[in-house]
Order: sequence, then C-alpha cells, then structure tokens
Amino acid sequence: MDDYLKEIEEELANLQLPSSPSTYTYDRDSIPDDEERRRIFYMLKKNSSYTAWARVGKFYDQWMAVYTKAYEEARASNRDEYFFWENRYIKDCANYKGFAECLSRLKKGDKRPFKFLGRFGYFYQGLLPSDSWSTRIMRFEWGETEIDEVASPLWNEFVSALNIAGLAERELDYILEGRHTDEPAPLGLHGFRGPNFLRDQTVLPDGELPLVFDAPPPLRIIQTGDTAPCSGIWEPVKVEMSSGLLGMFKKPQIPNCGELELDGTMNYLHVDSPAPTIAFEADAPNGKGRPTFWKLLWRDDRYEDGTIPAEEAEYQFRCPEYSSRPWTEFWPEEARNANNMEITVRRSIPGGSPCTEAGWWFTPAKPGSRRYFKQGETMPSLGGDYGDTFWQRSPDQSAPSL
Repeated sequence: MDDYLKEIEEELANLQLPSSPSTYTYDRDSIPDDEERRRIFYMLKKNSSYTAWARVGKFYDQWMAVYTKAYEEARASNRDEYFFWENRYIKDCANYKGFAECLSRLKKGDKRPFKFLGRFGYFYQGLLPSDSWSTRIMRFEWGETEIDEVASPLWNEFVSALNIAGLAERELDYILEGRHTDEPAPLGLHGFRGPNFLRDQTVLPDGELPLVFDAPPPLRIIQTGDTAPCSGIWEPVKVEMSSGLLGMFKKPQIPNCGELELDGTMNYLHVDSPAPTIAFEADAPNGKGRPTFWKLLWRDDRYEDGTIPAEEAEYQFRCPEYSSRPWTEFWPEEARNANNMEITVRRSIPGGSPCTEAGWWFTPAKPGSRRYFKQGETMPSLGGDYGDTFWQRSPDQSAPSL
C-alpha cells in the first residue's frame, strides 16, 4: 500500500499542469491617437446637432402618421386590438409632442433636452412611445403576448416605420444623459480600433478630419463629481495634486502651458450635471469606474445666435438609408459565420430608383402605400410632409384578397 501511494505521489509530482491563464487586462496606456480623437470629436459633434435630431423627428413623424391611421381604422371598425388602445394612443401622442418641444428648445440653443430629467421637454420623455413600442413588439416576437397581425390594420407598415425611426435614433449614441449620473461616461475604448474605427457607427466624411484643439482660454478643468459649467465635449486628463496640509486641502496643479497627458476618451458632458467617472476593462469591476479630471475641448454654443452652422448641411448618416447592418459591411466574414445563422437584411430603396426585386413594397411616407413593382420599374418619390421617400420590401408578399 505504501508503495502504491508513493507511486501516486511521484506521478503527481511529475504531472505537467497547464499554466493558469493570465487575467485579461486592457492596456490602460492605450489612449486614442490623433486620428481616433478626430473621429470621436466629429461623431460627438454631429450626434449632438440639431440637424441629426431633426432627422430623427422626420422618421418619428412618419411612424406617428402610420400609427394614427392604424388607430383610426381600429376605432372605426370597433375592434379591441391589444396594441391600439385609446389610452395608450393618447399618452403616446402627448409624449410625441414632447419630442417636438425638445427640437424647438434645441434649435434655440438650449442643450438641456439631452439631460435626463424625466418629463416634458426632454428627449427621454419624447422617445418613450418608440422605446415602449419596441419593447412590446419584442415581447410579441418572443411569444409573451399575442396579436392578430392580419386583423390589426397597417401592422406591417406600423412595425417598419417604427424600426426606421429606431435605427435613426440609435445611430445618435453617446449623447443622451443616462438615468444614473454615478455611472461611467458612455464612450470608452472597449470597442474595435483600427482602420475602420467608428465607421460601423457613423458616417465619416472623406478626406482628413480637422484637428482637435482645446477650447479658447481660460482653461476649464473639472473633477469627477464637479458640476459641468456648460454642455460640450470634454476630455479626461491626468492632473497632479498638491501635497496639501497633512494630506488634506489638496489642489490640482495645472501647468502654465495647459498641456496635460490624456487619461481616456472624450465625451459629451451636460450642463449642471456631475462630471462622470471613466471606465476601462481593467478598472474597478463594480461598474463605478474611476475618477478623473475633465478638460473642456469645445463648448456647445450652437444655435444660440439663431443660426445653424453651415457644416451641418454636409452631415451624412447610416440608418436607415444603408440597407445592411453596419458590422456586416466592415466585417463580412464574421457576419457570415456568426452563429451559423443567415442575416436578415432590410432592403430600402429611395424614390426615383429602379426596383431591385419584383414584389410588394410600401413606404412609411404614405399610409396604405403597399403596391406591386416589377424588377427595374422606377419607384416613385411621393413628396408630401414626411420628407424623402424610401420604399421597404413588405414582409407580406401575398396579393390582397378581393
């Protein structure tokens, strides 16, 4: 027995165990380079523009036009559809008017609609109808709720117009203030970085982007937790603290030249809100991030003089004009292999263009627009109050019953 135990001990001693995997850490010194900073600055400035949010409003108008038509048809036929209740429609209309109020305030130079304050005049409230409807439809697709799609008037058009408005709104990421101000700044360095950095999230112009400069003097620096004196683009920097008295009363030591080492990724901060922490992969796992100093790069004073900057006329956007999902465009191999599933692409064709595939199509620009097109047939631009015409391939390819 003793010999047997000795043999086991020798085998265990000679056993070559694999080394423990090292804990993955993000390179905290991997600060955005010059090109990345230019792209981030451009995206934040574009995503916080009146032009970008007015564009969301255009698609929102189209969806509400379909919503109103569907609601009226349901009421006229005296049907009690699950999704078209009167009280819900009245509340959605009120919140929809709140979105228009947000645009009106933003056009006058007021950036407070971006803040999370809950009710009328803030984008949070204005987007409640589209957000809550997206959740309801998702629950329906999961089988948690039921609806007779055939009996529900304009159902396909309703869902398509909602999806388009949602795509347009979700493209404007990193701007709206979150519900909790003690969370890290939303834009970090966790995502893909390389030649196509940010191109899957926004449309960047061709050619070289402008340099990123500091705001005009005096130098504005605030700490995490301090109240931001203005809305705009701020960037984390490293600041040395004085020794203070007995370790107390420490003060930041700002060099005369104002040049400070970067500490993270710039973000759009909101006036009268506390400056957030920042978070890297290697930072605190509790999700609270770590404190930093924020330096003002650009004060957002647009529209205060009653004008819209000329550069906004050059802004371009991905959704919904781009029919394919952004990441399938930049990483097609990953798209083909992802979960071995076929990716569904929503086809969208602007008015005035030839039809790419024969079948039934509709446009959110006109309720009840579903019609059959032959391949190569020109799809008309309808004009009207709802902006540009984009034809969507109908999920229902059956001919209407007589």
